[in-house]
Amino acid sequence: MFHCHAGKDHTGLVAALLLDALGVERATILDDYGLTARYRRRTEQESSYERLIESGMSEEAAAGVLTTPKWAMQHALEELDRRYGSIADFLRGPAGMYPDTLDTLRQRLLEPPWV
Repeated sequence: MFHCHAGKDHTGLVAALLLDALGVERATILDDYGLTARYRRRTEQESSYERLIESGMSEEAAAGVLTTPKWAMQHALEELDRRYGSIADFLRGPAGMYPDTLDTLRQRLLEPPWV
């Protein structure tokens, strides 16, 4: 299990990295991230919005911080691809994942347990 306060940034990135490393198509990953907006309504984020305003952020900027545009996740993943070659290379390199961990994740999450 993994989560963050808003359930979209840290959580969204971790989910996107895992899905990409498991071979899920990028368009599907971005669609999945975009679904967050359907379930994270403004009324559920009012306290976060108010704290951002109280900290000096403009109303427009605060509202933007609480959104989940596909383009933002797409840009983040493309930047990791550009810098490191692939998400798997990023995970095994700068992210510090042990080399065999990704193989273990793939085995446990993609192969039937009876194999």
